[in-house]
Amino acid sequence: MSHYGISPLTTAAALCLIWARLAGAQTSVNTDPVRAEALSKQGIELLHSGRYPEAEGVLRQALTIREAYLSSNSLELATALNDLGAAMHYQARLGEAEALYRRAIQIFAANPHSAADQLSATVNLASIYREQQHIAKAGELYARLLKELEKPGVNELTAATVLNDYGLFLKVKGDRDGAARAFERCLEIRERLLKPGDSALIGVRSSLADLLAARGDRARSEALFRRALQDCQQFHGASSGHCASPLNGLGIALMHAGAHKEAEALLQRALVIFEQSRGVNHPAVAAVLNNLGTLAEARGDHKSAERYLTSALGIWTAAFGMNHQDTASACSNLAAMHLRRRHFDKAEQLYRQALAIDEKVLGPEHEKAGLDWNNLGALYFAQKRLPEASAAFERSVAIYERAFGAGDPRVAVVLVNLANQRSRNKEYADALGLYKRALDIYEQHPGSEIQVAAAAFENYAVLSRKFNDFAEAEKAQALAMRIRVRTAIIRDKASAFLP
Repeated sequence: MSHYGISPLTTAAALCLIWARLAGAQTSVNTDPVRAEALSKQGIELLHSGRYPEAEGVLRQALTIREAYLSSNSLELATALNDLGAAMHYQARLGEAEALYRRAIQIFAANPHSAADQLSATVNLASIYREQQHIAKAGELYARLLKELEKPGVNELTAATVLNDYGLFLKVKGDRDGAARAFERCLEIRERLLKPGDSALIGVRSSLADLLAARGDRARSEALFRRALQDCQQFHGASSGHCASPLNGLGIALMHAGAHKEAEALLQRALVIFEQSRGVNHPAVAAVLNNLGTLAEARGDHKSAERYLTSALGIWTAAFGMNHQDTASACSNLAAMHLRRRHFDKAEQLYRQALAIDEKVLGPEHEKAGLDWNNLGALYFAQKRLPEASAAFERSVAIYERAFGAGDPRVAVVLVNLANQRSRNKEYADALGLYKRALDIYEQHPGSEIQVAAAAFENYAVLSRKFNDFAEAEKAQALAMRIRVRTAIIRDKASAFLP
């Protein structure tokens, strides 16, 4: 059976923003400045507690007061603009946030004594471009920020904020090793300088956990998500906006482990928190809906899966437009559901849409394009369009080998698919060679096999016996049995997992 992947998306605590410092209250008979500062402090507290719509209202009042009595180049005004921009940013109102950040940066840049504030606002603007996947614009700003970090006297926590956001940018570009280094450096700084319950520390743990899950290190990923969730619940309360990301990430981890009931409970909690703190049309809500759809599909609940996945696609398209990686992922996941239901025309349209987006946004050699080609190959294989399936799988193998190396288990997944195609096309010699390559990779990476590979290696054993290679047949049969036993044990243990 051909394997096509659904990659749940997670939305980590990405906006670990540095707020520009609050200016001291001006001494005046007019009480407006005092009122403005009190509102600003209240708004920052609301932001840190994850109550973003409330924070927006309070910070907007503070800005209105300051615009009435401050000059247009006042640093205090720039601070208010940056803080309100952050409130908009958290609610995915990216156009409004960008305009506010730009105004703040312009004021900070004109003042030689506000370098730290300018750095903070620039991180915020760069993260806007990263989320919109304007790679060139974001890359230019991150390059500038990294140069600033080389200067003496940069505050370590400011450096940590830059590193966290730069890690998220590298992840979007597909540089997982670079992203891991950035997150690890950020985590080391924050663990050393911040209290355990600080929202920035919870955020980077979630960011690193999300990346580790994508790299296959599920044990450490789950441990980090659990630690982030524990600290969030202890220091901020179970309904805090900061708890939604670790809930979402931990839900994905349990879903992969087969603990579907526990996973659904965590994902539903994350959905409620994101909807309450950021609004029902926020991209973070779409991420959880996407994961709930993936889970529903895995449980055979096709009606719920289609509802969740269609809603996720609608939110992402409205927020980012069609040319965005998250939109492409939603198309792929919805296509996978249609493929399982043998709605081939709908599946092909969505898979091709995902491929076109990923090639335009990320480039034709990006690993996501490799996944898209593998998915198309699975569709063609299911339709017995074997020449087209062969071409798609070969393209996927080539991309994956360049992205991960020829000996990576992700390459083995597609090699098995290609071997299945060769076998069905009665090209048995080629099929044997491809199965052997995949088996050799899995032997070098024990425990990395996916459950559906068991049937493929059983097929390899049959072919090997047909060609009198009994030793290879025994190896293939043993690997198939190991996969079936290991995945059965994992599913049995998963039922004991608790959030």
